[in-house]
Amino acid sequence: MSRRRHSRNKDPLKQVKIKIEQAKLAKLEADLPPPNKGEFTRYEDLPPLPVEDRERLEQELIDMLTVDEDKRKKEKHDWYMSMAHWAP
Repeated sequence: MSRRRHSRNKDPLKQVKIKIEQAKLAKLEADLPPPNKGEFTRYEDLPPLPVEDRERLEQELIDMLTVDEDKRKKEKHDWYMSMAHWAP
């Protein structure tokens, strides 16, 4: 078995084909655009936010998660009033 493998490696035609394919691959790799260093793929790779942005984002999240009782009651009342025509 090793004899066959050894004989294949010495075949000049196959060696030329391998060299051609390697050259094609090198050319294709050379034509690729350089990787973009500005994109981030992991959370750990992101730069930290500036203090102002961090405070603004924190306030936005607090506002989204805070329940406004007056607004909720008004929306509930408006919904009930929109269904008043179905009342008996």
